Amino acid sequence: MKRKVYVLKPEYKYREGTEFEEFVFKNRAKNPLKIKFYLTEKEVSLHKGSYHLVVVDVNNFRVYQGKRFYEKKVIYVDYELWKRVKSNILF
Repeated sequence: MKRKVYVLKPEYKYREGTEFEEFVFKNRAKNPLKIKFYLTEKEVSLHKGSYHLVVVDVNNFRVYQGKRFYEKKVIYVDYELWKRVKSNILF
């Protein structure tokens, strides 16, 4: 029968099974990805242009016939921001 030896450490509050947490800590990316899910008004105002995007305004929540939804808006941005939004599946 194989035995498992656990080393309980104070940084993990003396819990067993912290191998995964230790692995993640030791192998953390040096340059982690920077992910953005939202366009800000400031970013849109810096990229005004003639390309239109239909966006969801998360600050404008509506209830219509018992259903909840966010209001959609059309904004006009430059090609650089339009291309970035269209190529990012998160947007």
